[in-house]
Amino acid sequence: MRALRDQLQDAVREAEAVQEPRSAFLMDEWRELDMLATRVEVPPAVISFLGIEAFAAHFNLLWLTLA
Repeated sequence: MRALRDQLQDAVREAEAVQEPRSAFLMDEWRELDMLATRVEVPPAVISFLGIEAFAAHFNLLWLTLA
């Protein structure tokens, strides 16, 4: 799951270079998640999941997970 979040972050950074406003808000949210992870003991998979969920919300996507 971490690899997917990393790939999404790379894609958003590229979009941010062309002044995509949603990208800036998403990057801020990801930074907040990373800061939360340093203050609270949270498994890395949870932070990755929340980061992917934030991406889906910011770009109006429906992300379904199957277990």
